[in-house]
Amino acid sequence: MTMIFPPPLCRTTITEVFEFFDEPVLYSCRDERSQDYLVVLGRQSITTKTWFFAPMSRLRFHDALTGVLSLRDAFQKVEGGYIFLLDEDSRGFADHFEFIKSIDISENELPDEGESLDVHIEHEKPDVKTIARQHWRDILSFRFIPLKESREEISAATLGGFLSNLQACVDAIGQYILGNPTKAASIPRSVINKMELKAVAVFPSSFGMEIHAETASDVIGDSDISAAIEELVTLLQESGDQDRLTEHLKRLRGRFPTRYRNLLVGVQKNMKEVHLEWGSPNPEKGLVVKFTNEEAGRAADVIAKLTVGEPTEFIVIGRLTAGNIPGKTYAIFDEVEKKKYSGRVLDEARADMKGAELDSIYEATIRKIEEIQESTGEMVHKYPLVALRKPEDSVED
Repeated sequence: MTMIFPPPLCRTTITEVFEFFDEPVLYSCRDERSQDYLVVLGRQSITTKTWFFAPMSRLRFHDALTGVLSLRDAFQKVEGGYIFLLDEDSRGFADHFEFIKSIDISENELPDEGESLDVHIEHEKPDVKTIARQHWRDILSFRFIPLKESREEISAATLGGFLSNLQACVDAIGQYILGNPTKAASIPRSVINKMELKAVAVFPSSFGMEIHAETASDVIGDSDISAAIEELVTLLQESGDQDRLTEHLKRLRGRFPTRYRNLLVGVQKNMKEVHLEWGSPNPEKGLVVKFTNEEAGRAADVIAKLTVGEPTEFIVIGRLTAGNIPGKTYAIFDEVEKKKYSGRVLDEARADMKGAELDSIYEATIRKIEEIQESTGEMVHKYPLVALRKPEDSVED
């Protein structure tokens, strides 16, 4: 039996009827996106019937059918926090439709406490898009073809590095999406919690792994982590287009370019190819991408050129806290910014350092140099000393 409702339910098909009084009053149905719902008649009068539609992931739906999850909890403790309410008039037409918080439903309108089902519905083996819609979470399905190992196995270090870099990239994009991307300091825990990925399955045929977003999507299939995944997958698709890649990276800025380069360098060194399929609860999203180690290497080079800028010089007025002429090192504390700068003393500044007194105030000319460490791919900043003088000396000059 097929029923037509207002969006986003639209066309739904009843899959199983559990209670029937002149008509189905407790049943399950599935919409055109393969989203499962548990439906109950909440209240009725002479003119109106009110129905509650509880959207469910595949696992939660299975728990409801087999009695692991009670019927009351199935409607009151919905994964996304919201449930669909539909008022039907005496002619059987939809009179009113809205999203409401599941916790706001009166217990009098729900199945009795402790009531549960004891059935099981077999589901066909779904593809990534279907899994994403049934779980109500974004899915990343990877197939790795390593450079050296067997096609059906991969070293723990290689896999661990890839997964760590993948999560780091999603965290950095999440910080951009949620505002205020930065290059230093820790990403706020509130961002990291929303960006968490979970490895849920591995499979053979060129070693593969399925990654799920920990956070469920909203009623239309979107979430902050879904937006972050979309940015990352789109970037991977643009690996071979230098102009688009550069434009995209400049927009994301913050710490992401360096983290993304780490991911690419890992692929370049350890993988022959990586195949990725992204499935989303939103039927309008999803992508299939394949990138090789050559493409990863070229994209990593683009990032290196983009992130390593020309050396710049700036002046700091602060207290000299360390100075080692033989070792050519210095340290100065910026009294205004409350920040310490240290590094090597350039040859042109050695004469200035010879007569310098520790714990005295100086005007230091410092050069900022950006470098990428070959071993880790991380961006590092160095601050060699160009000149050092008393503040009054610089005024007289």
